[in-house]
Amino acid sequence: MTTRYKIEITEIAWMGTAVSANDEWIELRNSGSESVSLSGWTLSAADGTPSITLSGSIGADEYKLLERTDDTTYPGMSALVIFTGALGNEGETLALKQGSATIQTLSFAGGWPAGD
Repeated sequence: MTTRYKIEITEIAWMGTAVSANDEWIELRNSGSESVSLSGWTLSAADGTPSITLSGSIGADEYKLLERTDDTTYPGMSALVIFTGALGNEGETLALKQGSATIQTLSFAGGWPAGD
């Protein structure tokens, strides 16, 4: 049986890029077989920043980026959502929710696993 959709956080560039520490981004993936509207979805940190209201849609087997501040962080890929509020340098606990249902929780409260 093929999953209709499975939205998940697949990568987090918490440290920004070589160009700017403010160029943070979060990658989402739909590993399912159908497009999903992200209306009513949120991604938020336990400490309240960032708190991102998702919009748009993500196609079957597609990746999308949430970019901090502007859409120039990752050349060649348009941002699904531009967000404000920095990811904590010491780590975060992030919750991806569809309405009130928690879809995924990632805890890096003890520090990010890699990067600087």
